[in-house]
Amino acid sequence: MRLHLLTLFLLLVTGLSGQDCFYQLQLTDQGGDGWNGGLLTVTVDGRPRVFTLDATNDDGARRDFFFPVENGDRVTVGFVAGAFPAEVGLSILDNNDSLIYTVQAPTPVPVLTAFTAACRTCAPPPLSSIELYRLRYNSVDLRFRGTPDRPTYRITYGESGFDPEGEEATRITTRDTMLRISDLLPQTAYEFYVATECDAPEETSVRRGPFRIVTPIRRDVGITVLRNPVDGCHADGLDTLTVGVTNFGGEPQQFFRINFRVNGESGGVNFPFDGIYTGVVGVDSTKFFSFKTPVDLREAGYYEFQVYTQLDGDENPENDTLTASVVSLPVVAEFPYLESFEDGNGFWLPQAAGRGPSSWARARPRGPRIDRAGSGDFAYVTNATGPYNDDERSYLQSPCFDFSGLTADPSLSFLLYVDTEAQFDGLYLQATTDGGASWRRVDRNTTSVNWYNNGRRRVWDGDGGFGGGYALVSHQLKGFAGEEEVRFRFVFESDGDGQREGVAIDNFRIAPAAETDYAAVSARLFNAANCEQRTDTLAFTYTQLGGVIVDSVTVSYSLNGSPTVSERAAAPRVIGTPLTYRFADPLVVDQAVGTENRLLVWVTAEGDGATYNDTLTYVYPAVQEIPFRVDFEDGRAPQGWTIPADAVIARRTGTPSLALTDNLNEQDTDFSFTTASYGVVEAEDELVFTLRIRDADGNPVTDALLDLTVTMGSDCDEEVALLLELDEAPADSTFSLALPEIGLGYYFTFSATWATGDIFVTFDDIGVRRCPESLDLRFTTAPPSGIFADDGTAYVLVGAGLAPYTYAWSNGDTSPSADSLSVADYRVTVTDAVGCSDELTVSIDLDAVSTEDPNAILAGLEAFPNPTSGVLEVRLELPRAETVHLEVYDARGRRLSVQELGRRAQVATRVDLSRVPAGLYFVWVAAGDAARTLRILRR
Repeated sequence: MRLHLLTLFLLLVTGLSGQDCFYQLQLTDQGGDGWNGGLLTVTVDGRPRVFTLDATNDDGARRDFFFPVENGDRVTVGFVAGAFPAEVGLSILDNNDSLIYTVQAPTPVPVLTAFTAACRTCAPPPLSSIELYRLRYNSVDLRFRGTPDRPTYRITYGESGFDPEGEEATRITTRDTMLRISDLLPQTAYEFYVATECDAPEETSVRRGPFRIVTPIRRDVGITVLRNPVDGCHADGLDTLTVGVTNFGGEPQQFFRINFRVNGESGGVNFPFDGIYTGVVGVDSTKFFSFKTPVDLREAGYYEFQVYTQLDGDENPENDTLTASVVSLPVVAEFPYLESFEDGNGFWLPQAAGRGPSSWARARPRGPRIDRAGSGDFAYVTNATGPYNDDERSYLQSPCFDFSGLTADPSLSFLLYVDTEAQFDGLYLQATTDGGASWRRVDRNTTSVNWYNNGRRRVWDGDGGFGGGYALVSHQLKGFAGEEEVRFRFVFESDGDGQREGVAIDNFRIAPAAETDYAAVSARLFNAANCEQRTDTLAFTYTQLGGVIVDSVTVSYSLNGSPTVSERAAAPRVIGTPLTYRFADPLVVDQAVGTENRLLVWVTAEGDGATYNDTLTYVYPAVQEIPFRVDFEDGRAPQGWTIPADAVIARRTGTPSLALTDNLNEQDTDFSFTTASYGVVEAEDELVFTLRIRDADGNPVTDALLDLTVTMGSDCDEEVALLLELDEAPADSTFSLALPEIGLGYYFTFSATWATGDIFVTFDDIGVRRCPESLDLRFTTAPPSGIFADDGTAYVLVGAGLAPYTYAWSNGDTSPSADSLSVADYRVTVTDAVGCSDELTVSIDLDAVSTEDPNAILAGLEAFPNPTSGVLEVRLELPRAETVHLEVYDARGRRLSVQELGRRAQVATRVDLSRVPAGLYFVWVAAGDAARTLRILRR
């Protein structure tokens, strides 16, 4: 056995005359924004002290305080509420970390609780105060909060898994509360325990621990940050390469080489005149280095930089190299410019800029309302299959434009679909003429067409003023002629509730204004089924944007490359006013089931100087995807549904939410409606819905229907499958019906026939259930403050299924997070919008390891600094190469970013949190079959 008594320089003395011990006060706030003016007064022996969380001197979510007491002191606790008092929580622990009092959402009263202080003799240091820091390859520093009587502390440590009572343990006794432990081995896992010696040296208090570290290797540097160049316009071509060099090892390093490759080619660094780091990179620090050798980004595209260190004796070359991509945006100087997004994103890049993540994506829109692109297959849309995010502020940024060759102000136009919450959410356009240093909103002028339906807010919101559907928006860019560094960005903003599908943008054009300009807006087929031979009517909408009016135009179409069909049509005479023409000759489709049809439609006018906007491509059918669920909470009829005029979407007395309802009686005996077409239907899919029958007072009614039927029909034949037929419908029922057909394009018809009384028949939560193999549940935890405490937390993340989700924890919590947890196992059941469920067991312990990593291959996962004010460095060393995936979530479980890091044995990457507000975030890392989540505090 080794026993050392160290006489160390006293770094921190906490003895206070006349005081016996310190009690601990833990303040929490579930909202993470502090107590919003709330105050807690702790009075000890008549001496009051005031405490709070203010989200300035703390993180707004939790802070631990210590206050002195003497044996026999009378302690009273009073609370004054601020805003959101239900989020407030507090706990009081004695000097042995034993819980004295705890409460969530305390009542604002002068005396919440009162007790007499009784200090425990020979208590260990408070668990929350013990910290291991300044880790080196052969040492670590330890500090903790002492007690007033300055007892002797015993530090026991050894390699991971050692027996603290065994011969292999190393023990240090000291009265200091801050000390350095040396003579450690590099790259070795250690465990530490802290206790207080009692009256006899062989007697100690309860041991705090284990506290675990892994010492780093001695010599290890690598590139972790690419500071410059950044995504942007690089018309001048040459730029400076600046990188961050991080010391992962356990001793400072200097005088080593740094080199780089671009797209696999050597960067041409001229050693020793360039590429030598001559400064000192301290342990756990990052320094920046700029190459004298420039990089050439004149050609637009994606550039892959591989920057790496070359340190002699580097013991871990796996983390030497940083691979990062930079987008050199094209500089458009030839016009007209047209971007249809059919062949790619056209260097239009989405970016999150607010509290919520960005929902922008280039995609095939398949939402219930925004169910297609404005032209062709692809558009930029805020969530292609559903609602946008709440609390979103995001950008869709353009490539670069050089208008220096234009003597007249150009015009821009695009196809726009808007479906947002009116007055609260919306879209607007900004522009910069200085390369992004400053941005200004593009406001209406006298040339604007369909520009900002909400003039007070200067945004497009609601339906954009378009009545539901795409509209052609145009605007002359006054004062932009001659500008060299122009970019545009669409700004989308949403509040915390009332989400809809958002916006879709297609066919973005910039060109000199034309005197004669007739442009295509939209096309529509009145029966867009795609089944064998069908006869249909084509309606084509076009508009006039120029100043010269013609008497008539020619409208034309070609289906799947067939010969052109042309007809003469009237010409719109008012700028911006659309006109719809229905072709006289029927359009005949003769295609096999499931074939996608492409209809090219265009307008031709004599002297038209802007032929680039004459044509659009209409693709059909646009079958809505499965799974789906319609809950009617937005108060609107779903797109493509056929609903009778006397049926309404409302909340009736006796029903819990908005739903589709009809009043049946002797005068109105039938309620029948049909959904849109959905597909592809697969085996084991189920139709689900809820039925409620009420009288005028909201009371449940039985035997009030003569029959209830549900059928399944196809766009492609006249056969109908009977899914349900009841002659006695109960007052409240939830149905799950197996679907007998498999294929594309099926709709459902619901029919209720009155029998007696004056009743209200209500259908709700209609959908098709399709369950994934799992909901891909993951979790993170925070430990309780002590072995007997119950202030731990857990948070579950959902990666599959159809949102929104419901949660059922074994402790009764019903949100993504569970609070007030002690050391134990908890189960959570998560159910998605169509009833698919999954379960997860979450273990809470003092280590609070959030992991699905039975072989501990992610044990070395690190993220620093934590808390962070912006950029977070993430590093990981694996025993073998694995496919690594990283995701970032906010405290509400919304995914903010994804990094696919490829197959590697070492990870050195960064997560940029500089654009998100202060609060709690989660970094989830998966390597092969293992996964782990880290809690990150953004200050």
